[in-house]
Amino acid sequence: MRYLFFSTIPFEHETIPDEKTIVRKNLFNNNVGNTFFFNAVVRSLLCKENELIRYKPGFDMDSCDAGILVHANSIRNGTAEWFENDYQTIKNSKIPFVLVSVGSDSDSNFETHLEENVIRSIYRCYSLILERVPSIGVRGDMTKKILVEQVGIPSDRIDVIGCPSLRYFGTGFRRFSGEYRHYCKEMKIAVNFTGYHYDNDEAVYLYQLLKEHPHSFVIFTDKVEAELLWYGTAVPVYRRHDLLPGAPDHFIMRENRARFSACQNKIMNMFRTFDFSIGSRIHQAVVALLSGCPAILIAHSSRVLEIAQHHNIPYILRSELVQEQPSVEALYYRACLGMRRFYDSYDEKLIEYTDFLQKNFLKVNPDFLFASALKAKERYGNMKQ
Repeated sequence: MRYLFFSTIPFEHETIPDEKTIVRKNLFNNNVGNTFFFNAVVRSLLCKENELIRYKPGFDMDSCDAGILVHANSIRNGTAEWFENDYQTIKNSKIPFVLVSVGSDSDSNFETHLEENVIRSIYRCYSLILERVPSIGVRGDMTKKILVEQVGIPSDRIDVIGCPSLRYFGTGFRRFSGEYRHYCKEMKIAVNFTGYHYDNDEAVYLYQLLKEHPHSFVIFTDKVEAELLWYGTAVPVYRRHDLLPGAPDHFIMRENRARFSACQNKIMNMFRTFDFSIGSRIHQAVVALLSGCPAILIAHSSRVLEIAQHHNIPYILRSELVQEQPSVEALYYRACLGMRRFYDSYDEKLIEYTDFLQKNFLKVNPDFLFASALKAKERYGNMKQ
């Protein structure tokens, strides 16, 4: 089978550029999380029967068996032109296109109200997709609700499948089976934040954490943050808060307590050295969980919250964080407890994802399939009882 991908992100199984080239050419679309998402999809389809192809202008799309669309956070205002471009691309081909895990974004009240031009464009694009495949995949119930109630996509043509990133290891995922250490100020803590999506009270909380825990580090994820770390280029003013590292003179930068990598394996190895992860970056929480590091996600919008709820990722609402001011110790133990729920639902969530891929006629990597899906489902049912 020949599958066509639309992305500049390097395929993980191929020879990839060095990290500085990836950042300089922006091959990760500004955010490391895009790489995690994309390569998890690639891995789920990577097998000897499949040929994975990257689209280039002029390529004959109809020479492939299917196109793979990764729409991420596109259900939001301002994306009408983007959806129109995808509509034209699909219309100019005859192959089916599989939409893998699209998500919505929201305001701080977890509400999304799409403008009429965006609704029209989404409806045109997704209706065309659904003429060729049984369903589209969305990241959570919030996105499904928007597509049904605002856009008009039939409920029975939408599958809630969460985020592919959590299935990065397929059936080979190894759960951490040891004992988590007791909380202490000497713990190594990974801190992350969304540079354009935090409020003052959240910044104050994280600033105090960084000040009080000498072994805490900020994990950067964005292109502008990588350029700050490597070249000393200040983050644009509209994307930074004075309390958080955004300029070379911040104490985190002076004390060499910032880290960045554009390669998932390197980041996972790094997270295996941490005791705890906290922040609002969904894919930093994902990498921490997959590395066995307890994580607490600060949920600030629907795109974060619905993934956390679907996959049982430990989280705290931003409103709870800033109003209740829980101690870092309390959040750490909350994360440790939540890790069990994440582990317990992993098999079920993997089956859910691969069932969607197969339902839409894709050949799945055998390493992502249990020997018997029925047995795996039965095992999960017994485990819940």
